[in-house]
Amino acid sequence: MITLTPDEVRARFGRLFSMKFLAMVDQNAGLAEIREHCRARGTIEWDAANRVRAKGAVQSCHVEGTTMTMIARLGVSPANFGAAGQEIGGQALEGVEVVGDEVVTTWAGIAGAASASPPACRRRRA
Repeated sequence: MITLTPDEVRARFGRLFSMKFLAMVDQNAGLAEIREHCRARGTIEWDAANRVRAKGAVQSCHVEGTTMTMIARLGVSPANFGAAGQEIGGQALEGVEVVGDEVVTTWAGIAGAASASPPACRRRRA
């Protein structure tokens, strides 16, 4: 696994389709609401389908326009891409943790989806 800041992700992979990322945490409930605003609707719909299929930390996910909202459990929950993952690729939110004053999200990606979410990449978002 590699750990990258948002600036390091941009330097390594270039401009990604995600424009804004907001994480709100309710530690008492053990949940986070994550909103991701993207450049295009089709791409975010594909991501939503992948994240629900792979499970991981995501409990639910929906898309409105170019914004995806995920409800995720706090902690780490390994993704399961299944047999289809090797053929069509996938990406998943594996973890949401509060470390000091930061919300740390952990992502996994395989095959074709790796350009959208670097493989086993931990991206720090404040």
